[in-house]
Amino acid sequence: MRFWHVLLLDKVRSSYWFATSAVVLGAVILVILIQYIDGLMDVSQFWLLGWMDNIGPDGARAVLSTIAGSTITVTGVIFSITIVALTMASSQFGPRLLSSFMKSGYTQWALGTFIGCFIYCLLVLVRIPEASSGIPVPYLSVLIGVALGIFSFMVLIYYIHHTATMMRAPVIIETVGNEAIATFQRVFPCSDDTGNLDSEQSAEFSGDTTNYKTSVVIRAVNGGYIQTLEIKTLIEIAQEFDGLIEMDVRPGQHLIPNQQIAYVFCDRIIDTDELSQDVLGTLVLGAERTSAQDAEFALDQLVEIAVRSLSPGINDPFTAIQCIDRIEIILATLSERTLNHPIQCDDLGTPRVLLKILTYEGIVNTAFNAIRQNSLNQPPVLIRLIDVIGSLVELTTDYDMREALLNQAWLIYDCAVNRFVSDSDRQEFEQRCVYFGIISPDEALTPPEKLTADII
Repeated sequence: MRFWHVLLLDKVRSSYWFATSAVVLGAVILVILIQYIDGLMDVSQFWLLGWMDNIGPDGARAVLSTIAGSTITVTGVIFSITIVALTMASSQFGPRLLSSFMKSGYTQWALGTFIGCFIYCLLVLVRIPEASSGIPVPYLSVLIGVALGIFSFMVLIYYIHHTATMMRAPVIIETVGNEAIATFQRVFPCSDDTGNLDSEQSAEFSGDTTNYKTSVVIRAVNGGYIQTLEIKTLIEIAQEFDGLIEMDVRPGQHLIPNQQIAYVFCDRIIDTDELSQDVLGTLVLGAERTSAQDAEFALDQLVEIAVRSLSPGINDPFTAIQCIDRIEIILATLSERTLNHPIQCDDLGTPRVLLKILTYEGIVNTAFNAIRQNSLNQPPVLIRLIDVIGSLVELTTDYDMREALLNQAWLIYDCAVNRFVSDSDRQEFEQRCVYFGIISPDEALTPPEKLTADII
C-alpha cells in the first residue's frame, strides 16, 4: 500500500475547502444547465411553473435576493457554531482530536450547501432581465433556487442536531476508536497474509551486515514527525544497487536535522548524494503525527481523552472507562493480526529492508501506561483495567502479546494495591487479579478465603 495516498486522503477529508469547492463548482454547472433548459421551455406548458408567471422579473429578483441574503447569513452562523464546537472539543478532549472533528462530512457539506445555494442564487440573479426588455424570465432557474433555499434550511436543522450529537463523549470515543481500528487494519497484515519472510527465510537471514563491502549513513535534512514511510519504494531502491537498507526510524518518531535515519549496505560504489535523496524521499515529514501509518498515535488519542477525564478538574471516571472499553476492542482487533516483520524481501525472497517495528509490549504500554499512572486513586478505573487486560489475555493466542498484557497487569497491581482506601474495593480488585492469574491467592493482601468466589 502506498501510504502517502492515505495521508493525502486524510488531509482532504479534514479540510473544509474540498467539499465547499465541489459544491460551488456543482452550483455553477447547475446554473449553466438550468439556464440552457430555461431557454428551451415554454412556462405555460408546465403547471408547476405557471403560477410563477405572475411574479414577473421584479418578483423573481426579490425572491432570489431574499434567499441569497438568508443563506449567506446562515453560513456565518454555521461557521460560528463550528468554531465554538472545535474550541470546546479542543479544551475538553484535547487539541489532537480536532482532526477527527474536522473530518466530519456533515459539517463540510453543510457549509458547502449554503455557500453553493448563495452562489447559485447570485448567478441566476444577474441573469434576471429588466421588465421592459421583453426577455423571458428564467422561471425554472428561480424555482430551483427556491427549492435549494428550502433544502438548505433543512440541512441547517440537521446540522444543529448533528453538532449537538457529535459533542457527546461516547460519540467522540466511538469515532476515534473506529479510526484507530481502521489504522490497525491498514498497518498490520492479517494473520494468514503477512507478506513477509517465511520461517525458513527468517532463519537463513540473521540480520548480519558485515559481509557487505560498503556502508553509507543516511541522515535527515529537515526535522519533523515521520507521517509515512514507503516500504515498497525502499525495497525498489535496495534492488537497484543490490544491497540492504536498515532503517533506524519508524512512522510517528520525531526527527531533528542531521539525525541518522538509515544505514545502506552494498558491495559496490554508489552515488551517496543521489542515494540519500532517494531514501529521504520515502519519508513524509510533517508538523504533527497522523494515523495514516502510526498505530500508536491512533491509541494516543483515546488515551488522551481518558487521562483528561481523570484530571482533578474534570474527575469523570466513566468517560475513562468508556475509553478503556474502546481500547479493548482495538487490541482485540490486533490479536487477530500480526505485526509487520522486521525483514522485508523483494519478489525473489532476497532481504532488502530491515525495519524498526512496533512491538506488542510497546503497543500495550502505549494503551495502558498513562491511564494506569493517572487512575491510582480511581478504584472503578483500576478494576476495569484489570477486567479488560484479563479478557484480552484469554482471547489472544500470541505469546508475546500475552506476556505484555500480563506484565502491564502486574504493574497495575503493584502500583495500586496499597492505594485503596476501602478494604472492600481492594478485595474486589485482588479478586479479579487472582481470577485472571495475575497473582496467586497467597500474594494478595486480602485473606485467601475471601478470594475464592468468581467475579461478577
